[in-house]
Amino acid sequence: MRTFFFLAIYTFSFQATFGQNVDEQVELSNIAFLARAQQNRVLLRWAPKTAVAWQLLNKYGYRLERYTVVRDSAILNVPEKLILSSSEELKPKALHLWERMVDENDYAAIAAQAIYGETFDINTGNTTDIMQIVNKVRESESRFSYALFAADQSFEVAIMAGLAFVDVTVGKNEKYLYRIISNVPEEVEKIDFGFVYAGLMEYEPLPKPYGLEALFADKSVTLKWERANFDHLYNSYWVEKSSDGGRTYSKITERPLINTTADEKTRTRYMFKMDSLTENGKTYYYRVRGITSFGEISMPSDSILGAGIKKIEFVPAIINTKVVNNEKVNIKWRFPEEGQDQIVGFKVEKSNHTDGPYEIVGTLPQTALETIDERPFSTNYYRVKAYNDYGDESTSFSVLVQLQDSIPPSIPVNLEGTVDSLGVVSISWKSNTERDLLGYRVYRSNFKNAEFGQITTEPVLEPNFTDSISINTLTSSIYYKVMAIDHRFNPSDLSEAVALQRPDIIPPVPPVFKSIKSVEDGIAIEWINSSSADVAAHVMYKNKTGESQWQLFQTITLDTIQSITDTDVQAGVYYNYTMVAVDSAKLQSLPANSVRGIKVDTGVRPKIEQIKTNVDRTNKTISIQWEYTEKGVKEFLIYKKKEDEQLSLYSSISGDEEAFTDDKLIINTNYLYRIKAVYNNGAESPFSDEISVKY
Repeated sequence: MRTFFFLAIYTFSFQATFGQNVDEQVELSNIAFLARAQQNRVLLRWAPKTAVAWQLLNKYGYRLERYTVVRDSAILNVPEKLILSSSEELKPKALHLWERMVDENDYAAIAAQAIYGETFDINTGNTTDIMQIVNKVRESESRFSYALFAADQSFEVAIMAGLAFVDVTVGKNEKYLYRIISNVPEEVEKIDFGFVYAGLMEYEPLPKPYGLEALFADKSVTLKWERANFDHLYNSYWVEKSSDGGRTYSKITERPLINTTADEKTRTRYMFKMDSLTENGKTYYYRVRGITSFGEISMPSDSILGAGIKKIEFVPAIINTKVVNNEKVNIKWRFPEEGQDQIVGFKVEKSNHTDGPYEIVGTLPQTALETIDERPFSTNYYRVKAYNDYGDESTSFSVLVQLQDSIPPSIPVNLEGTVDSLGVVSISWKSNTERDLLGYRVYRSNFKNAEFGQITTEPVLEPNFTDSISINTLTSSIYYKVMAIDHRFNPSDLSEAVALQRPDIIPPVPPVFKSIKSVEDGIAIEWINSSSADVAAHVMYKNKTGESQWQLFQTITLDTIQSITDTDVQAGVYYNYTMVAVDSAKLQSLPANSVRGIKVDTGVRPKIEQIKTNVDRTNKTISIQWEYTEKGVKEFLIYKKKEDEQLSLYSSISGDEEAFTDDKLIINTNYLYRIKAVYNNGAESPFSDEISVKY
C-alpha cells in the first residue's frame, strides 16, 4: 500500500469541505447527513463529526432507514419504514477490495491509508510519554480529516468508506425521511443519529459556474472565477482548455482543483488557476465545471478566450521637443537598438490633459525616432508608445509643450436651467469647441443688475452645473452667468444671465376687509386686496350666523374689483364673510378676519307686476292673474272702485293663490283694480299699478 506523503500540503479539515454542505437542521447530531436528488435516484452522504466517532463507526458500522412520509402530495398517517442496508454493508470495505482501486484513484489510496495504514506520517522521534499521547491524538485527527476529504472528492471512495449510499428504490411522487443510525453500543459511545428529507421532486440541474475571467501574459494565463456562491454545492473544479477554436476541450490538470484554505476568513471570494501557453498570439479558450460531494459534474461555464502576449522589455523616452514658428512641434525620442526586434513600430500621441484622453499624432516604423505635429494644441502632453504584433505596448512618460496663447475662449451661450422644490438648481449651456478649453466658471446673483459672485472653486469640465439655493425667500428669481477659460487661464467674457424662478413656497398675504353695510339690494362688502405681487385670485366665503360650514360665494380674478354686493340674502338675517388670496402657485393665504353683516328690513317689498285680466260676459265675471315670486306672503289684498268712486278694499285671498275672479259686476261699467301683498311679518308691498277693465 503506497503512502502519499504529498498530502502534507493539504492543511484543511473535514469542516472545510463536506461539513460546509450539511444543512443547519442536523447541526446538533453527531452524524452529519445530506442528500442530492437526481432524476431517478437519491444520493446520500454522511460523516461523523469527531475522530473518535469515526473510528468506532468504522468498526461497528451504520444502519440506514427510510420512512415514506409523503405520497402524491398527501402526508401519510403512518410513515412506511424500510431498512435500506445493514451494518455490515455500511462500514469500510475490506482491505483487499481497496487494492483494486488505488492504482486508478489517488483518493482511494488516501482513504485506505487513513483507515488501514499502520502509521500516518506522524514523526514521534525521541519524545516524552506525554508527547507520544499528543502525537497519537494528532494522528487520529489526521486520519479522520484525510479520510473524509478523500470521500468528499470521490463518491466511489465515499461508498467504499461506508459513508455513502445510492437509493434507487424511490418513487417519483414520494418524499422520504432518511435516518443514518450508529451501531456503536451506547455503553461504548453514545452517538446520535443524523437525518435528512429528500425526494425526486426536489431534483434541479446543477448550475454552471460563472464569473470566469482571464488575464493573459507572456505564454501564460491566470484564470479567476466565482467560488463563494458555490461553496454549498461544489467542493472542487475541473478547468478545461481548447486550442482549436472551442470545438474540443481537455482538462488542464490530472486532478480537480480544490481550495486548500480551511479558514473562511483567509479565503477569497474567487478560485484562481494559472496555466502555461505553448505560444503567444494563438487564441485559447477556457471554461470551468463544478464537482459536488456526490461526484456530479456541472455543465461548463461560459467560455472565455484570449492569447498570450509577448512583452516589450524596453521603454521609449522623449529626449527633445521644439516649437516651430508657434505652429508646429518637433518631437524626438530614443529607444535601445537591442529592443527593436521586439517591436513593429511607434505611436506618437498627444492630449491637452496629462491624464488624457490621448489621440494619435502619427504611427511610425520601428526605426523612426522623430516626428512633427502639424496641428498642435496650445497646451500639449506628448508621449511615445512602442508596440508589437501581440498587442503589448511600452509607453514613455508624457512631456508638456505649450504654444504662445493670448486668445480667450468664446463666450458660453444657450444657458438654461431649472430649480426643483428642494432648491436644487440644474443649469446647462452649449459646449465650447476650443481644443485648449480648460473648463468653465459659474457665477450667481439674486438680482439681474447686481454684481455676480463666482461660486465654483475649480473649473467645471462639462457644460452643466448643479447648485443648491434657499427657496425660503421673497426673492422670486435667481440669476446665473458662465465664463469659459483655457489652459493658459485666458477668460472669456461672462455669458448673458439666465433667470430661473424659485419654486413658490410662501403663501400670499391675506386681504383685509374695509367695510360691510346694509343696502337696498342686500349687503355691500368692501375690502383691500392682498399686497403680494403674484396673487392670481381672491376667493370669498360666507355662512349664516350659527352655521359651522363656509360656502364658496365668489371668486374674483380681477385685481381692480375690491367691493361686491350680496343680493342673495334674507332681510333680518346675519351673514359672516371671509376671504383668502390665491397665488399663481396655488398657495392660499390665511383667511382674512371675518366680518358680519345684515340686510335691514324696511318693511317695503316689491310691488306686484305682470297682471293679466280677462272679461267673461257669458259667465258675467272678470278674472285677474299675476306672478309674484317673493317668499313669506301671507295674503293678497284686492282693491276695487268704479271710475267716480274712492278705492277701497274689496277682497283678500291666501298668499298661495295668484288669481281672483270678480262676479259682482254691472254691465257697461268701467272698473279699476289694485293689488298688494301682505307678509307674515307684517311687511307690505306697494299698490300695484291701476288695472282698468271695461265690463
